[in-house]
Amino acid sequence: MRSTRRDLVCGLGLLGLSALASATLAQSNAVPKHPIAVQAPPSQSLCRACGQPYALPEPTPPAHFDPLTATDEELAYYGFPPRPDAATALGDYANWEMVVTLPVTRVAPQQLVTSVKHGPMVPGSGAARLVNPAAIPKTSTNWSGYAIADGTHIFRAANTTIFGSFVVPVAAATVGSCDGVQRYSASWVGIDGFDSDDVLQAGIEGDAICNSGVTTSNYYAWYEWYPNYSVAVASPAVAPGDLIYVYVWNRSLTQGDYYMVNVTQGVSSSLTFHAPAGTKLDGDSAEWIVEAPGVNGSISSLANYIGAPWYNASVAVSGASYDPTDTTLPSGAKLYSLTMVDSNSKPISDSFATPETAPAKANHNGAGEAYGAGSSLWFFDEGSAY
Repeated sequence: MRSTRRDLVCGLGLLGLSALASATLAQSNAVPKHPIAVQAPPSQSLCRACGQPYALPEPTPPAHFDPLTATDEELAYYGFPPRPDAATALGDYANWEMVVTLPVTRVAPQQLVTSVKHGPMVPGSGAARLVNPAAIPKTSTNWSGYAIADGTHIFRAANTTIFGSFVVPVAAATVGSCDGVQRYSASWVGIDGFDSDDVLQAGIEGDAICNSGVTTSNYYAWYEWYPNYSVAVASPAVAPGDLIYVYVWNRSLTQGDYYMVNVTQGVSSSLTFHAPAGTKLDGDSAEWIVEAPGVNGSISSLANYIGAPWYNASVAVSGASYDPTDTTLPSGAKLYSLTMVDSNSKPISDSFATPETAPAKANHNGAGEAYGAGSSLWFFDEGSAY
């Protein structure tokens, strides 16, 4: 299980990350050679005939609502993530306390069904990078990141809650290319999909296209219960460099929720949604992923997202807590590190997991060491993404 002291220190320190977020944004902006315009989801990614029901926004809490003294029923009613047990998961409780008491404005999301699907992990070929000795390396054509897989379906338990916090990376076209091809990337947390056909998830999309020397990038929050299409949350807005906290949890095998805070812009949103007809939560895995999503039935080209630091990653289930830096996992569970590869089995997206007290480092695209000081996960793209 996780070190409660490490998590408490890290959780209470997340609010001081704006300088590092700015540094990451500056690094990312230094790479694309074309100007970047930010807009809403690209029109070609919208789905006008999917017939998918929208999620229901949770009620806005009263002005003086205090999540710390609220009952579990009140927290659920107003769309706050379940309260961790401070006695058995002190680090998770410290993070939760910090996130739910942030002075942010709850915004009713503007929802748009897309033609994008963030589907289950698709196995790839070729050798995976051994980026974390504690994990089993594996390749995928659409996922990079970490997954805790458990064949006993431990994550079926009600209120299984997965959490991640990260800086939204810049999305750009392949360096030196302006070919009019829309490229996609998605950063998300979720339950299921490693060895199952459903995925309960929410995160941030970063897409880019370059035409006539001008790159247009699109950023938005989204939620999805695959095999439904992803639903874009076009408002509140998202921009590169924003610090995001996101929780996803299951109220039951067919009902899920997300709570997302954009710390940089001072807003939050919360929605409850249901599994597609005939689908139930399998509970086989929990994951923290950067993905090349599926668009119109095919895996997309990965956007050049450069690098993305994650400052915390955890999953709480049945009173216990685990993360990708742990050596202790649920009984029978395995930790996997996933390297995304292209059609030639060439690595294009990787991640490192380290304790938050140590810097993450990697030989980034053969160009020397890249560091994410204090990050628990450090995602970076390479190879054909460049």
